[in-house]
Amino acid sequence: MTTPELAAAAAELLDSRQDCRWVLSAMEPAERRQLLERMRPWVEWVVEEYDHLQLETKIPRCWYRHRGGRNELLGLYVAWVRVYVEPGENQRELALIEWADALVKVTGRVKFPVECLENGEHHQPSYTEPERWSTDEQFVMWSGTDPVMTAPAHHPAPYYQPRPKPGPGQMPAPARAPRLPSAAGPGPAPTVPAAVPAPEPAPAASPLAAYLPDSLPASEMQARIQEGAARQLSGVGAVLFGGSWWIAAGDGSTWVRLNPSNPEHVPTITKLEATRASMA
Repeated sequence: MTTPELAAAAAELLDSRQDCRWVLSAMEPAERRQLLERMRPWVEWVVEEYDHLQLETKIPRCWYRHRGGRNELLGLYVAWVRVYVEPGENQRELALIEWADALVKVTGRVKFPVECLENGEHHQPSYTEPERWSTDEQFVMWSGTDPVMTAPAHHPAPYYQPRPKPGPGQMPAPARAPRLPSAAGPGPAPTVPAAVPAPEPAPAASPLAAYLPDSLPASEMQARIQEGAARQLSGVGAVLFGGSWWIAAGDGSTWVRLNPSNPEHVPTITKLEATRASMA
């Protein structure tokens, strides 16, 4: 069969199986036979055309009777059809070279019985067919009891997690307006009046602001300061972290983020910005 004939046969097969997933066991018997009948002249053509690879020493004439090798060759055939017969609009320039590389890689790793290669005839192994392989019976118990599967969700950097989006038909959650008492720390501490419900936050200037929470435990903020991710202004009792100003709340065990879209927070943010500018 010539190359144009191979291409025409492959194109016809694609037309007849638009939803084909190339899984032999999932096909009807007639489709299975048709696919292998189309593959047969293609395999012969590949062995002859790529003679420098000496594929006749790697692929026996009974290749279709060996499940593993048959599936490997099927993968090569499908890729060849996609590259040579019906290339997509976004096909890369090196697609032909990549397919040739795949041919060398696949035929180099595939293992057919030595007897079939040496004698040119199919050799049926004398041992009995092994039991069907399946996952062991401990899977259900393990998946329900092992710490890997039962541990609560934990993110190594929770303050960078995106906030959950509202589900279908749900309104976005209103912005939280935390209670902001006097900031702890040496020197004069800024104060913020009692918070009132704030409108939906406007886009923040910092790209990290959308991924930051409204509050952080003091231990986490201290860790950010020590690693240099956050900067504490001396004598002010406020911290600049992720493009936002933070102040300690209550007994100092929690730090809360000032929201520039909250009118109650704006005066304090303005004072902090002025203080930072004077210290520069």
